[in-house]
Amino acid sequence: MHYFVMPLRSVETVKDRHLFSSLLRRTIENVLCQTVKNFRLILVCSERPELGYVPADRITVVETNLPIPTDIAARRRDMNQKIAIGAEQAFLLAGNDDFSIMKIDGDDLLAADLLEKAGLFAESNGFVINKGYLQRLGSRILWKHYRFHEICGSCASVTMRRGGKALMGAGEFADLYIKSIHPKIPGLLEATGRPLHFLPHWGAIYTMDHGDNSSGNRLGFKWRPWRIQPVNEGIARQFPGSSEIFRN
Repeated sequence: MHYFVMPLRSVETVKDRHLFSSLLRRTIENVLCQTVKNFRLILVCSERPELGYVPADRITVVETNLPIPTDIAARRRDMNQKIAIGAEQAFLLAGNDDFSIMKIDGDDLLAADLLEKAGLFAESNGFVINKGYLQRLGSRILWKHYRFHEICGSCASVTMRRGGKALMGAGEFADLYIKSIHPKIPGLLEATGRPLHFLPHWGAIYTMDHGDNSSGNRLGFKWRPWRIQPVNEGIARQFPGSSEIFRN
């Protein structure tokens, strides 16, 4: 089983609540489009979001009583605590079964066949999305990024239990983000003898420039025409939600 853990910011800390909710619904609908259905999405939140119908067999909502963060440092602590809570919930839901966890932000998009393609490496320690796209809010142009995991936190799936043996605890998973920051996750795990597999596929889209990004909004490279990918019908099918544009 694969668990997506989505730590949500408190609505008290976002600039545009309507946009925040719109992007969140888009991401959730995107995740539910995975072609392989052995997954569950765990939402960890301060306030239960208004999502309408929530398929109980696919989504678990965990509400916390964490204090509302008042600055950037507190927001990061809040996010890390919610990652840990989500990982603990995954352990409870998995029981004794083998499983993996991927942290995903509430504004990013995944390729619909991400888990299907990642299944080819089921015996690995997990995978890293190093080929992804960047999309500025309001644009139908994607920018190719070949070190995607260095700019977007929705980038790494880690095998937590394999063959009935626990490889990592919930706290250790959260520590990957607390201690290393997501760009360093592959190197950190490789140093412990658990290297992640780098997927040779375009795996995700990072939505930029909407005002509440956790990471930076710079492209991170010089403009080049071969980095451009228009959102055409093929991309829209591969990344459900990528053709939907939300504006302030």
